Order: sequence, then C-alpha cells, then structure tokens
Amino acid sequence: MGSWFQKNRHRYPHDWKKIAARIKELAGHCCEACDSPSVARRILTVDHLDHDPTNCKDGNLMALCQRCHLRRQGMQPRPTTKPEALARLRARHEAETGQGELF
Repeated sequence: MGSWFQKNRHRYPHDWKKIAARIKELAGHCCEACDSPSVARRILTVDHLDHDPTNCKDGNLMALCQRCHLRRQGMQPRPTTKPEALARLRARHEAETGQGELF
C-alpha cells in the first residue's frame, strides 16, 4: 500500500484486513461503482467515504477498484453519502467512456 497508508496505519483498527475482506465479500468481489471483478491487475480496495480510517461502519466503506478509488479521491465537492459517491462515479465513467462497463 502507498505512503499514505504507511503514515496512517496506526489509525486503522487491528482487524482492518478482516473488515476489508468482509466488505469485498459483501460486494461480491466486484467494484461497487463499475462492477469490474477483482482479478489480476484489477485490485479491489476498500475506501472510507469520510476518509477516517477509524470509522469502519458498513455505510462508510465501499469496495472500489483502484481506478474508481482514485477517481473518488479527486471528487470536488466530496460526496457525503455512499449512494451519492457511487452515482457520481458511475456518471463520470459513462461520460468518459460512453458506455456502462468500465472494462
């Protein structure tokens, strides 16, 4: 994981790997924004909606591929709800690609 994670590792709960695995399982091991599966070269991450690693409530966590995760990081203004974040990611994808599937 990147340097941000290394600097903030102490803020994550001790069972973060278990929490992340559960969120990925709930998402069917697919990106919640673009539906791409978690396979080689399409790594699935778990993102905190509020960017607070200590807030691991289900409604604050999203399974996102790396591409969608990076897209969400750059959103301004930042979405405040999971449905808003996912809708904006899907709309951006469709605008960029002209299609419903990312890959």
